[in-house]
Amino acid sequence: MASCLEEVRVRRHAALEPLVRREHELAADERRARAAAQALRVRERDVTAAQDEGQRRERIVAAPPPSVPATPASHAPRALGADEAARQQQQAQARAAAGAARRREQLQEREERQRQRVAEHEVREKRKTRPAAALLPLPGASGASAPR
Repeated sequence: MASCLEEVRVRRHAALEPLVRREHELAADERRARAAAQALRVRERDVTAAQDEGQRRERIVAAPPPSVPATPASHAPRALGADEAARQQQQAQARAAAGAARRREQLQEREERQRQRVAEHEVREKRKTRPAAALLPLPGASGASAPR
């Protein structure tokens, strides 16, 4: 019986083999066609991008250079006095200290949130675990095994 079934399987496999092979060939041809179409789309996009870039460069070259506006003397940078330099340095230090304090607070908040997430995770895991089953009575300790 088993040999008959095996023989049928072998014949069926042999009969279907050319169809399967042809199906694989068609699938490979289809993949090659899709790859060629994609390569063509990429080349067209690259050509368009290169043309756009060339046109942009031509416009830049053809455009006159921007003129630099003359700055009035009242807006000219001035040298800082010793008092102002010290004040600016103190302000910079105060800003740096405030930034450091803000970063420390953010770090503490992140750590607190992390601790809360860990605690919540532990509670969820604890809920998942079942308590141990009650122990079975020892043989001979029950009334069923007592002599009558």
